[in-house]
Amino acid sequence: IIWTVDTSGHVSYISPSVESVRGYSVDEAMAQRLDEQMSADSADAVKALLQEAMAEPERFSNDHGRTLELALRRRDGGLVTTETG
Repeated sequence: IIWTVDTSGHVSYISPSVESVRGYSVDEAMAQRLDEQMSADSADAVKALLQEAMAEPERFSNDHGRTLELALRRRDGGLVTTETG
């Protein structure tokens, strides 16, 4: 799944592959908050990374990226572990 999140933590784009991975349409996934899309631990990790990026934007603008292991919620209630970079 390719997705982007703005500095407020709102999903600003999510690719159509969300349907095959999580079982939600693009519109459904776009309407979900971060804490609805993933486990609490994963949402906390994303929020911490966003806060870090906001605190040091110059460092993140030159950063080559980070990889996070995130547990995303599926429509059926289960979790799917993904590697996000």
